[in-house]
Amino acid sequence: MSRYTVKQADGSYTVADTAEAIEQLGRVEDLCELLAQEQVQVASQLEKMRYENKTHSVKFKELIVKKLNTSNILTLFKVHGIYDAEA
Repeated sequence: MSRYTVKQADGSYTVADTAEAIEQLGRVEDLCELLAQEQVQVASQLEKMRYENKTHSVKFKELIVKKLNTSNILTLFKVHGIYDAEA
């Protein structure tokens, strides 16, 4: 991964190329939004499948795995201060 920031000894960051850093930040923000939207969509699909009593289907199990993976990624982003669900 190409870094657009340099971490300083005091924990702060400096930027060599502001335009590139802004582009990278925008892509990370887009990814966070996409993952959050995906969580909502998957939850909706799972609820529908529960209502239809399809909880033992392969599709249902795949959606559960997808929801868990997405949740884990968002949790990592939250722990590192990259994503805030309330914002």
